Amino acid sequence: MATPRSRLPTIVARAQAAAGPWGKLQFCQRSEGLVRLRDLVSQQSREIARAIARGTGKPSIDALLVDVARSIDTLDACIAYASDARVDQPVPETISLLGLLGAYGPALLPCTPGAVVCVIAPVGSPFQLALTPAVLSLAVGNAVIVKPSSSVPRVAELLEWLLDEALADFSGLAQVVPGSGAVGADLANCDGVDAVFSTKPAAGRVAT
Repeated sequence: MATPRSRLPTIVARAQAAAGPWGKLQFCQRSEGLVRLRDLVSQQSREIARAIARGTGKPSIDALLVDVARSIDTLDACIAYASDARVDQPVPETISLLGLLGAYGPALLPCTPGAVVCVIAPVGSPFQLALTPAVLSLAVGNAVIVKPSSSVPRVAELLEWLLDEALADFSGLAQVVPGSGAVGADLANCDGVDAVFSTKPAAGRVAT
């Protein structure tokens, strides 16, 4: 079911309210939610792969070994990064975060922590390109709103369940907004959204 345009400001406001307290936590504290998320993705990996395969036509084994496995790799990297005692030391952001963020760095560094990041996922990699930028955004202290591809509704359902379960103690921190491309465009241009990850740049926002 598509998200009504009238609800988007409320969704963004919830993300803003959650982003502040989340961004003030130490990296190792934020990683606790990522550990839960990693465990859930691992447990549901075959169901996720089946949903990707049904929605995109990919072989299930490709969905499992590429989309799901790479998402788990990202989570593992964030969790391992958080275990380094130097992470929360007062060093410049560009030094402490650049290695983790990689290609996502230019979009995230100007607005971390405590920002609201919108992720618009494509149909080609509907799980990996939704979860990877969402995880990196959460790891560095931001709230995230994911607009999954409308072509793979089961993947959207799984993403919502995974994020809700893993981050149940942080209401509004990671939200999923189903809908068409028009919903994604409206969300990307909402006041209060600080950065956008999309394969198609959104006017007026940062995109990758």
